Amino acid sequence: MAVKLGQMAPAEPQVLLATFEIARQTMDHTMLNMMVAAPDSAEMHMMMAGELAREGDPGKAVGQYREAIRLNPALPGVHFELAELMRTSVDPAMSAQAEAEYRAALKMNAWDALAWRQLGGIMNSKGDFKAAEEAYRKALALQPDDAETKTGLAIVLISTNGTDEALGLLESALKTDPTNMIAHFRLSSLYRRAGRAADASREMEAFRHYQELKDKMSKVFKGRSALVKQP
Repeated sequence: MAVKLGQMAPAEPQVLLATFEIARQTMDHTMLNMMVAAPDSAEMHMMMAGELAREGDPGKAVGQYREAIRLNPALPGVHFELAELMRTSVDPAMSAQAEAEYRAALKMNAWDALAWRQLGGIMNSKGDFKAAEEAYRKALALQPDDAETKTGLAIVLISTNGTDEALGLLESALKTDPTNMIAHFRLSSLYRRAGRAADASREMEAFRHYQELKDKMSKVFKGRSALVKQP
């Protein structure tokens, strides 16, 4: 029902709010059912890990993911979700473990486009542009319209002087997702390098616009988090 509502009016705030509330209630009800049906299952631990991560307790979330893997190493999605949590960790020791979890996810499912995309990002950050490009191209072959994959591949190509293909990838990414800040920023740089000053300025303005929106949203959620933590 929530999906149908969102499809009917994807830009209507009241419909989006109703969709969110329905999805949240459904999730809570499902978790309660799981606690009754299989409280010690790998699936239950995976669900608990997701909730702990959303509540801002990554340490305990990792522990729950590890327990889920111990109970069922082949549980669909568990390695990817653990990798996602590790990748965004402020602890360098934990974030360094993300690559192994993405590879474990791909060992289970070589058609996991998101795992290939994230692995591409990790390899790029390590300066292994060849491996990064390979991972991104595999992700793009599986999901040809994914804007983030196109942007990631473009960034790698810029580093290896493949600017012509990079420019096309960024333009294509923005057709799919006009809110892609990184694509706007990178495209502005390429346009300026090509002498297209007006196009470069337009893309930089778009980047600044979405950056401002992101900053406002971040402040709202930080304020909400502080209120929740108050005794």
